[in-house]
Amino acid sequence: MKGLAFTTDWVGQPCVRWAEAVEATRSTHWRRYLLPNDEDDQGFMEETRELSVKGLRFMSLFFMVVPLLWFLGLTTVRLAWQSEIIAPGFSLPVLVLLGIGGWQLSRVDAVHRWARPLGIVLAQAAFIAILLDKFGLALNSGLAPTTLTAGLLPIWVLIAVAVLPLRPIQTLGLGLSLMGIYVFFLLASGAFIQPESHLLPSLMGEATVLLVAVAMSAVAYRMRASSYRGRRETQVALDSLAQTQSEFVIAKNATSQMRLAAALSHELNTPIAALSSSLNTMLLARDKWRT
Repeated sequence: MKGLAFTTDWVGQPCVRWAEAVEATRSTHWRRYLLPNDEDDQGFMEETRELSVKGLRFMSLFFMVVPLLWFLGLTTVRLAWQSEIIAPGFSLPVLVLLGIGGWQLSRVDAVHRWARPLGIVLAQAAFIAILLDKFGLALNSGLAPTTLTAGLLPIWVLIAVAVLPLRPIQTLGLGLSLMGIYVFFLLASGAFIQPESHLLPSLMGEATVLLVAVAMSAVAYRMRASSYRGRRETQVALDSLAQTQSEFVIAKNATSQMRLAAALSHELNTPIAALSSSLNTMLLARDKWRT
């Protein structure tokens, strides 16, 4: 029995330690994947903040310009072909107002550190406004809500990933929040009760796109961090090269000055030696003449 217990301990304890190590590695891997710590670097954090402000401005400009172009396009088509086209609802002015508000906030220095969360909130508010418009239109026209909202959720997440330097966990949070809002609207409208709606495959497809967006966000974030580290290492190498060149120029100037001093010393010593030799010859000649 003692031998069996010894064998069990000898085999089991390493297996337990190996399983704990594997679990810790997996936990660390997922933590680094969803929550990268590259922004602990002050320079990278400032660069990400600048990109976040630019992304917030681009998103605000998108909300201001695209609805107006859409409205002008619908108006042109209606006037040209005299066709009955469903006019945009209240979501158009709401999007324009959200764009104006986001643009004005992006110009405030105190808001720059909150540009990414503000962009996420802006995307959520715009998504809610569009869903209210589309679901209201679907209820009034008798159409299925999924017909008017197909593909809206993944497009919104991909737009946010494209314009904002989101962390993977932020992309996942944005996608889950938008999906939760979408499911709430579906439940409120009774779309789940309709047998012909086929909501489950649609939601599974949008969840797949969400996972792809999270992976894209992780890759883009890691490439951005790698690019920053490469530029920083290049700048350090350039500074070191400039310092080396400066030291080389100083050493070269010192060598040239030493050569100049040696040449001047030689040129000064030559006539002095000639005069000294001539003076000694004259003194010897004088002494010999006297004797």
